[in-house]
Amino acid sequence: MNQIKLLLADSNYEYSKVFGKTLANRFPIFHIEILDADNDDCIIQHLNDNSYDLILIDSGCKKKQFEDLNTKIIGLSDNKLEVNDNENLLYRYSGVDEIASQLQLIHAKFSGLEKLHCNSLKADLIGFTSAAGGVGKTSTAIATARELSSFHNFKVLYLSMEEHESTAVYLTKDEGKNTISDYIYYLYSQNESHLATYIDSFMYRDEYGLEVFRPSRGINELIMLSKEDISNFLESVCKFRNYHFICIDFNASATEQSMYLFKICRKIILIDDSSPLSIYKNNKFVKYLNIFMNQELDNKIIRVRNRWVAKDESLPSDEILTLENDTESFTNSEDFIEININYGFGMGVKRLAEEIRKNS
Repeated sequence: MNQIKLLLADSNYEYSKVFGKTLANRFPIFHIEILDADNDDCIIQHLNDNSYDLILIDSGCKKKQFEDLNTKIIGLSDNKLEVNDNENLLYRYSGVDEIASQLQLIHAKFSGLEKLHCNSLKADLIGFTSAAGGVGKTSTAIATARELSSFHNFKVLYLSMEEHESTAVYLTKDEGKNTISDYIYYLYSQNESHLATYIDSFMYRDEYGLEVFRPSRGINELIMLSKEDISNFLESVCKFRNYHFICIDFNASATEQSMYLFKICRKIILIDDSSPLSIYKNNKFVKYLNIFMNQELDNKIIRVRNRWVAKDESLPSDEILTLENDTESFTNSEDFIEININYGFGMGVKRLAEEIRKNS
């Protein structure tokens, strides 16, 4: 992996030490050194010698002294409004993940270099889908992906293929700017495709270790891609990140993209919500799918009955995995819904994760 040599010369030396240590531990791509901010001559010498890829300084005290010398100078500002339209200014308190994201893209634009990747794993694609709406597909996908990531130490990506993503409903808000739309733009750009190799810049990791792309601000552009472009997209993700599993959340439909996902996923998690209508729609769709793909898909499909109530319903067949209907598993916070996998719903999620792990 090619490292980014970063010099921290902020006026707050204690901040530089804490920030530098955290950044280096979280993102091995950075090689970090710290310099006394008062040593202007040394900073100029490093610029002349091209010793570092980027130099971070206090925007209020130092930026004006060096802004005409080199574009490698990046200012850290205490004023959030000041940084909005200035690519060479970063908000000091935006968090390590966001600053790391911006630094990688700034370096990529400045250097024109791709990020080198040496990955040996081949990601296991797991599809979460349903022919019916409102069955809890997204919450099941995210909870299962978290279980795989947090309790089995797998590196997992949750990928939404919905037109309007509901990712933000179940994940804490991230302050990052670069979204999956930006990643797709750079990936297929003729002149800036190297920026897509810095894939960390477009993602964030939740408290369970699950990784997700920052959602689009409008319609999810993934649904607009052809199956060839989807293939290239997934290939790039597997190349740039060493994932064990990619959990793909998509709708069961007769579109070319949906059929392609059914084909390439090793396992399909087919979800109903215990209602006769959702069960009927899923059964009908599987019959269509077997005919369309000219093969039996039963060995590929794991049927999941969500919102199952043990007292009111007889136990379904052994081929159907149940997720209990319990309100304790879902808590409404200020701006998202927290999923707790320690109750009935979570017990079913753990069994589902074990099924996915088989033969992986």
